[in-house]
Formats: sequence, C-alpha cells, structure tokens
Amino acid sequence: MKDAIGGLQATGEKVTAELVFLGDGEINLLDLERKIDGKIIAGGKFGKTALAKAIALEVAGIVTADISEELFEEIEHGKTWEIGNECCFKLPLLVIEESSLAEVKDFDGKKAVLDPAEKKLILAEQTPD
Repeated sequence: MKDAIGGLQATGEKVTAELVFLGDGEINLLDLERKIDGKIIAGGKFGKTALAKAIALEVAGIVTADISEELFEEIEHGKTWEIGNECCFKLPLLVIEESSLAEVKDFDGKKAVLDPAEKKLILAEQTPD
C-alpha cells in the first residue's frame, strides 16, 4: 500500500482526519447518510447536490476523481450557493486520477492528511509529528 497519493488539482487548507471511502462511482445523497462529519470523504464523482450535503454534514475534506472544472472553481473561490439556506463552498478538496481510487480505498478507516498545497493525500501514520 502506498503511503501517499498525488493529485491533479487541489484547494483549501491542510486537514487531518479519518478517511471514509464512499465508492468509485457517482456519489449520491444516500451515500452520505452515514456518520461523515469531521471526516475526509472520498469517491468517484461528486456533483453539486452531493457536495452541498457533504458540506452541510460538516465533512473535513473531499477527495474525488471526477468534478467539473466549473464546480472546482466555485469551491476554490468560496462561491455562495443558495440551496435551502446560503451555503458557502470552501473546503479542502483534492482531485485525483481515476486510476488512484483503488489506492484511496486502502486508506478507508485510517487517519489521513489531505494537503492541498502539496496536492497529496498522505497516510497519517507516515507523517512526522
């Protein structure tokens, strides 16, 4: 198992939390029913509705293999969307190659560091204190 996975694009602040792998397909609202608050969640594709719910559930960060460029830019710039109440989309986000999803799955249930500045997801046990 790799101790770090590189990304293609990233935004937000560095965060350390348990990683929850939601699947390699499109993430829907039902995938977000489990306890994910304070966790880094990872999955194949996130649309605007799934992102809105994830942020409302106060996830620590998101790792995905598929997100539209427009949606990525909205998160990067902290755009406010009107979904129910106003929701400001600004959170740690890492976009990875689809081929890296299997490696991310190995991080499921483990503490990880999402480091947007380095465009990496790092297994926390491998990071120096």
